[in-house]
Amino acid sequence: MSWTVLSSRENDEVWTKVNRIVKWKPGLQCSRMKPPRPYIVYDVSAGFKEDGRFLTDLEEKMIGAFKACTGPLETMYALDWQHEGYMFHPHGPLPKDEYGDWPIPLFPNGDYYFFFQRDFE
Repeated sequence: MSWTVLSSRENDEVWTKVNRIVKWKPGLQCSRMKPPRPYIVYDVSAGFKEDGRFLTDLEEKMIGAFKACTGPLETMYALDWQHEGYMFHPHGPLPKDEYGDWPIPLFPNGDYYFFFQRDFE
């Protein structure tokens, strides 16, 4: 399984859960989010380089983290506020688009991106 677009209904249901779990009011600054404890916030900006290696390294590390949080057959949600959401299988191939990106990239470009286990744990 690669990237599977969520139906409108499932996308709405998932976002309802996300908004409840993260206590997020869309449109407000990220600092207004209150995810449940325990959680960790990482500042990855120090590793950013213009040559693109940073994004490759970030992607490799995040795929490793997603695999560590899921079983070999589990899928995850990839969400982009006000856009289509997806399910994906972190243990399988993750094809990229013509620009070399996932449908929802790991490094935000001004949007709000969320990656959740299907059970929201």
